[in-house]
Amino acid sequence: MMRRLRWSAMRRRLLRVVLTLGVTGLAVAYIVSKIDLSKTWHVISHASPGWFLLSLTIMGVTVWPMAWRWQMLLAARGIHDRIAWLVRSYFTSYTAGQILPTSIGGDAMRIYEGSKRHPGNTGTVAGTVLL
Repeated sequence: MMRRLRWSAMRRRLLRVVLTLGVTGLAVAYIVSKIDLSKTWHVISHASPGWFLLSLTIMGVTVWPMAWRWQMLLAARGIHDRIAWLVRSYFTSYTAGQILPTSIGGDAMRIYEGSKRHPGNTGTVAGTVLL
């Protein structure tokens, strides 16, 4: 019986991975079909690598204090979480903010992830994100 449950859990996980990759592939294909690849290549090839690396560095450095601030806001409301997870959540929300059509897409992603991680605390998580 235990073996059967493990097999079922493995199949669900595999199905989830396959569906996630499928949806991601479709999203990437849609985005690529909507852009002018030659113009995109021209812009990327003429970009200054120094400025690009500087912008990535600034983004990477500033995420940590923002995640720490979020950690303090959550702790003030009785929710304790690791800084590493909060940093990961910030990077995920940056990605969502670039893909979703609204400017609040990244915040919505942090609320969604935080409420999944802390069930029953959606209001508190949303409040700390919006604050």
